[in-house]
Amino acid sequence: MSQTLPSIDEGAILDRFTDALAAGDEVAARACLTNDAVVWHNFDAIAQDGEAAATGWQALFTYFSDRKFTDIRRTAIPGGFVQQHLMSATTLSGERVGWPIAIIVRLRDCKISRFEEYIDRAGKLPLSPEQTDAPGLAPMPVG
Repeated sequence: MSQTLPSIDEGAILDRFTDALAAGDEVAARACLTNDAVVWHNFDAIAQDGEAAATGWQALFTYFSDRKFTDIRRTAIPGGFVQQHLMSATTLSGERVGWPIAIIVRLRDCKISRFEEYIDRAGKLPLSPEQTDAPGLAPMPVG
């Protein structure tokens, strides 16, 4: 039995989620998750519930200001999306850094039910103040 691909409109939940993280709004980020959502990261291989994930978000909010999610490349897959993006932030010392990230997201009832994040936390990139794309990736085609 094949699943249908989600619509572009269903992908808006990912925009709301990253917008909430960029704004430091834990309540809005958690509202994008199902009650039984699972959040997993490759760097620790631990499946967390939304409450545990929110603890990590608080560290992100505390140690990095001016968070942004740019250069978004999203592809629908059965039951969700695969996305690449650049997460950039400013450190407490004022350095602007970024990480290219890949995520696999599963949706249920137009909310995130599973979020798998692939990030090399040691591989942060220094960024110029105006840089919004992941270095080395080909530009996204227009149209």
